[in-house]
Amino acid sequence: AVAVNGAADNPGKLGSHVMRSLTEGKYPGKIYPVNPGKSEMFGMKTHPSLLQIPESVDLSVIVLPAEQVPKTVIECGEKGVRGIVLITAGFKEIEDKRGESLQREIMELANQSGIKIIGPNTFGIVNLHLPLNASFTPEFSLVEKGGISFVSQSGGMSHLMGFLSLQNKVGFSQIIGLGNRCNA
Repeated sequence: AVAVNGAADNPGKLGSHVMRSLTEGKYPGKIYPVNPGKSEMFGMKTHPSLLQIPESVDLSVIVLPAEQVPKTVIECGEKGVRGIVLITAGFKEIEDKRGESLQREIMELANQSGIKIIGPNTFGIVNLHLPLNASFTPEFSLVEKGGISFVSQSGGMSHLMGFLSLQNKVGFSQIIGLGNRCNA
């Protein structure tokens, strides 16, 4: 099961792009939108908090403002979530003491709970064989399945390879944007 913390139905929000990526990519597991201001989106019941989801959650995709992320990581630990895709920016990459401090805080919180984080500041991850498109790029669900994995720190390079693969019909197994490499 995948929870989307910061899920949105406004097409101008990253939370909407992530929801589209999961739904249009035909993720076979359960998808739990988390947004305290909505009761339903994308035809699914929306939960006000990760902790109010009645079942276990394997992966949390976070698209919330940076200052809300530590609380969400704590909730992930309480819920037993094992992995986070942290799309949110505003951490070490901004070269600001507050961003560095926030990243250190979420890393420590995640390590205490045994959670691995892809990101922060990542476009996400795509596993075409599962299929799981946990990114803010719904088009990557259309990439052909292949035997090559592409892993990059750079979201720009990940996007370039994903869109080139669509144009040239080159298959991938996975496209992974590491972002800031918090702890994974």
